[in-house]
Amino acid sequence: MKKMIAMILAAALLLGALPALAETAEWGEGLTIEVTGMAWLSSWEGAREDGVRWLRVDATLTNWDSDTRDIEGQATARFVYADRYAYEGEAVFGADRIGPLFDVKGAFVFRLPLRVAQADPADCALRFTVDGREIDVPLSVGALPAATRETGFDTPEDAVRAYLSAFGRGDLGAMLAACAIETYAARFDAARFYARMGSLNVNTTQLYLPPTGAFSTALNAENRRVYLTGLIRMQYMALAVNPEATEIKEGSGFYGLTDPETKAFDQARLDALFIRDDGAVQDGFGFDGAVYCVSPLLFSSFRRVRSIQQSCAVNGMDEMRSFAAPFSLDGEAWLFFADAARIGDRWYVYEPGSYAAGQLSSGAWLFYRGGVVPAQALDEAEELKAYLRRLEEDAALAGEIDDMLTRLFALDLMDEDQAALEEQVGAILTPVFNKLGLM
Repeated sequence: MKKMIAMILAAALLLGALPALAETAEWGEGLTIEVTGMAWLSSWEGAREDGVRWLRVDATLTNWDSDTRDIEGQATARFVYADRYAYEGEAVFGADRIGPLFDVKGAFVFRLPLRVAQADPADCALRFTVDGREIDVPLSVGALPAATRETGFDTPEDAVRAYLSAFGRGDLGAMLAACAIETYAARFDAARFYARMGSLNVNTTQLYLPPTGAFSTALNAENRRVYLTGLIRMQYMALAVNPEATEIKEGSGFYGLTDPETKAFDQARLDALFIRDDGAVQDGFGFDGAVYCVSPLLFSSFRRVRSIQQSCAVNGMDEMRSFAAPFSLDGEAWLFFADAARIGDRWYVYEPGSYAAGQLSSGAWLFYRGGVVPAQALDEAEELKAYLRRLEEDAALAGEIDDMLTRLFALDLMDEDQAALEEQVGAILTPVFNKLGLM
C-alpha cells in the first residue's frame, strides 16, 4: 500500500512539473494562416514582362484539425486595389496536404500591373480566404518607388546610355533604375558564389544571403543598392577633386594634398555637379551617346572567357558585356566604364567601373573604381586607345563583336570536353580579333 501511495505521489509531482498544455498553448480552428514577409520582385521563375511586377507574400499554414487536410482550394489570396480591382495569387507551398498540428511554409505570388505596384499602400489590401473565412492583411511593403525601380533595356548600349545620361543630370534614382538590383537579388546563387570564392568574408560590402524568401531577397536588394550608391559617390568624387592640388598615392586608393593651402575639391565643379534641382544636364557635361563594347579586350584566353561565364552563372545573369563611353566635363575628356548584364531578354548596368581595373595602376584604380576615369589617366593604355580608334573608324565592327559575344555565351564552357571547347572558342574569336588587331 505504501508503495502504491509513493507511486501516485511521484506521478502527481511529475504531472505538476509539466505545463498545462490546454491552458498555455494557443489553439486555432481548422486551417489558419500567418503572413511572415513581403517583397517586390521584377521577375518570377525567370519570367519578365514590361509594365509588370510581382509581389511575393511569404506565409505559414497551420492545421489545427485532428485530420489531415488538403491545401489546394482551402487557402486562397487576392490582392485588392481601390476596392475594385482584384488579382488572384498563385499558391506556392511545399506540400499538397497538411497533417494535424503541422505547419507548411510557402508563399502567394501576385502578378500586378506596374501602376498598381506604385499605388499608395493605403489603397491596397491582401484578402485571404482560409476555410471559408476572409482575412484582410495590410501591406507591410511600401509602394514600388518610380524613381528607383528597375526598367531594363533592349540592348546593353541603351542601358549604359541611360545610366550616363542620368549621371549627367545628377539623377540618382534614374542611375539606380538602370542597374540590376531587385532582379539580381532574386537570382543570386549564394551556394555557387561562396563555393567559387572558397571563403566567407563578413567584412565585404557585397555579402549576400541565399534568396530563400521575401525577407532575405529584400535585404539583398537593399545591400546591393547601397553598394551601387557607393560607386556612384566615387564617380562624383573623381570628377570634383582638384587635380592641381592633389596626387594619387600609389597603392593606397586616396589622394594626397600637394599643397595644404589649396582646397582638395574644385568649388566650381562642386557647384555645377551638386547644386542643381531642375533635372537639367549639369553645366559643362557633354555626352554624344557613343558607347563602345570593350569585351574583346578581356577575352585574352579560354580560361578568361570561362571565368566570365562562371561569374554570370553565380550572379543569375545570362550574359555580360563590358563597355566604355566617352564624355566630357568643362572640355576635359573622360571615359565611363561599366559592365552590362542580360537577364532574360532585358539588359541592365550590372556594375560601373570593373573593366578599368586592368587599365590603371592600383592606386588610381582604387580611387576611380566607380568607373569614371579622366582620359589623361589612360595615357599609357595604348591597346585600349588603339582599340577604340578602330571602333570609331569602322562602325561595322560593332555588329561583328555583338555576333561574336552572342555565340560565345551560347556555349556551355563548363562541359568536360575542354579541348573541343577551346577549339570552338578560338574559331569564334579569331576572325574578329584579326580585324581588331588583337591577335
